[in-house]
Amino acid sequence: MNILSRPLLICFFCLALPLTTSAANLQPLGIKDAATLASGTGELRFGIAYLSDSYLPFQQQNSDRTQVSVPELNLTLGLGKRIEVEAIYELLLVDETGRDSDIGSGDLRLATKINLLKEDLQLPAISLRVATKLPNASRTDGFGTDEADNFIDLLASRTFPTFSLHANLGLAILGDPNDRQDDKLHYALAVSYPLPAHNLNLLAGIEGYDFGAGNLNDRGALTAGAQIRLGGSTIDLGASVGYRNRSEDWGLRAGLTTPFDLPEGW
Repeated sequence: MNILSRPLLICFFCLALPLTTSAANLQPLGIKDAATLASGTGELRFGIAYLSDSYLPFQQQNSDRTQVSVPELNLTLGLGKRIEVEAIYELLLVDETGRDSDIGSGDLRLATKINLLKEDLQLPAISLRVATKLPNASRTDGFGTDEADNFIDLLASRTFPTFSLHANLGLAILGDPNDRQDDKLHYALAVSYPLPAHNLNLLAGIEGYDFGAGNLNDRGALTAGAQIRLGGSTIDLGASVGYRNRSEDWGLRAGLTTPFDLPEGW
């Protein structure tokens, strides 16, 4: 894992190269772009996700846990020239060994992104993102941990003539239901390759959580996908493969993102 982490850290600080276009939405990767939505605009994504053999944080034993998110809702609002807020919520269907299949609430995640530096001819776009996961999902029913988690990430994005690069680096503070907390390094790197003649955008990324007191919450997955533009909306399709023991074996994701304008005065 250390071999993977070093190039990610290097890439994060090597994005200051010539640009020609702005950054883009990175669904279905889940990795965050440093650009913010224009003031007075918003996006709503309705998605679904399937994860095979996925572990909950702090889960000790493998329970062959399958998780389906239907729906997976993501609301993003541009509230200023440099400020974006986001809310993510999912309804979960969980099936695992020793427990009947059940449907229940997932966690609500709230985030604020502040753009610190606009992308220009010399520097990448840089933003700070702060997020909180509220403890809505029941630990007893196998949907969550009953604990709040906090995240802080530095985001960088750089566009090139034919592709764009995006890096996330930060700290995840995971609430432990049996102890105090587990602090993890969060890292992610993504590439986006647009094919405008076909209304298509190809994406690939790596994301994980590492270091900290132990390896119980170490995660890592590779994701590849595509975005298809239909009018003003965007369909995204993707697949993931875990490369850490406690990541999902594999997963599938899909979603529809629709942009809209906020009422005047927002």
